[in-house]
Amino acid sequence: MTLESIYYIGQTMAVLVIIASLGAIFFQMRQGQLIARASSQRELLKNASEFMLLTFDNSKVLKDVRHGLMEFDGASHETKSNFATWAMTFLLIMEQCIYMKKDELITDSSYNGFELFTLGIISTPGGAQWWAHTRKFMGVDLVDHLDQRLTALGGVTPPIYEFMPQFAPMEKSKS
Repeated sequence: MTLESIYYIGQTMAVLVIIASLGAIFFQMRQGQLIARASSQRELLKNASEFMLLTFDNSKVLKDVRHGLMEFDGASHETKSNFATWAMTFLLIMEQCIYMKKDELITDSSYNGFELFTLGIISTPGGAQWWAHTRKFMGVDLVDHLDQRLTALGGVTPPIYEFMPQFAPMEKSKS
């Protein structure tokens, strides 16, 4: 075997090692992305679960949320505070969803559920009043996205209490 043959064999082996290394790096990056996606989604669902407990664990907050969904501007200070805290908590979760979607760290089905929930809040009479105030200081990406979705849906977004009856307004008892 000549030195030239040994050189070509060495070069071929080097190319094969480089290709194998690139394949391994690609595989690691893909695995890392899948792990990041799963971790992000798990954290988001944990936050959503904790959010739901805000009303399930406190009947006063639930009552204020129900009232706030129907009338925000004319509500008492305490009702406004409880409703705004509840709605803002979810709005911040939705903002996180928007950025996760851009980075492909959330499934479409989960994203659509969070978006429907958010639009369901701001599609109620009181939620729309609250959104008119809140949109002024929220991130531009979030505000633009929600406004575009509301426009695109043309007012046919179901209010939250249509698909989550625990948020339906309390029936006034007949005296």
